[in-house]
Amino acid sequence: MQINQFNKNFTSNHYRLERKYLLFSGEDWKFKEYLASNEFRKSFPARFVNTIYFDTENFNFLDDNIQGISKRIKVRARWYDKNFNINLELKKKYNMNVWKPTLSLGKFESLNQFVEFLLVNKNIEKISNIVGVSIFPVLMIKYLRDYWLSYCKKYRATLDTNMQVSKFYSNNF
Repeated sequence: MQINQFNKNFTSNHYRLERKYLLFSGEDWKFKEYLASNEFRKSFPARFVNTIYFDTENFNFLDDNIQGISKRIKVRARWYDKNFNINLELKKKYNMNVWKPTLSLGKFESLNQFVEFLLVNKNIEKISNIVGVSIFPVLMIKYLRDYWLSYCKKYRATLDTNMQVSKFYSNNF
């Protein structure tokens, strides 16, 4: 799936290398032990990461991921804890290289207010225009993230636990 050039209002970060590992439920202590024994220290207080993922009508972004397409994109709205300063992120991935330009969608009073914002067609159309393809919200995810930094400060690690997932239109989140 080709995505149009990103809007000039996006802030961007530098490319980074990213690797993900799957841990079995309840075994996060092993990873924490490994990090500590390799001179990693907690670098930031743990916080909840809240995300609404978007996709096309045919789920092209999901399909690219399942098919293992090395050059792909994730479109998501993200905020932390109960701070509803919500950013639109266009996470671009090429092999293990990641680039994540972001754009502020604004400050909202609650999740319900943000959901109402998303349900207004003109707002979804604006987001779709930025991405370059028609998209809609499909999935909500919430998890607790721990942040770690190596002694040399060249490497960082995050550990995500307490995952909650629901369809976008469900009230289970």
